[in-house]
Amino acid sequence: MLYLHIGDPRQAAGSEETPEGHVLRFDADGEVIGLTIINTKWLLERDHAINVTVPEHVAVGPDALAEALAAA
Repeated sequence: MLYLHIGDPRQAAGSEETPEGHVLRFDADGEVIGLTIINTKWLLERDHAINVTVPEHVAVGPDALAEALAAA
C-alpha cells in the first residue's frame, strides 16, 4: 500500500472507495486530504501506471496534489 497525504497527516472525516479499489480520504469540508493506493507494486509491474478515478465533487489544487505525490 501507498499512503499519500496533503499537508500533515490528520484524521479523515470521511472516505470513498474509487472504482479501482483505492481509498480517498476527506476532511469535514469535503476536501481531499489523502489517498491510499492498494496493490501499488503489483499495479506498477502490471500496468506501469496507477490509475485513480476521482469523483466529480472532489476539488484539490495542482500544488497540493504535486506536493503529496512528491512526498511519496
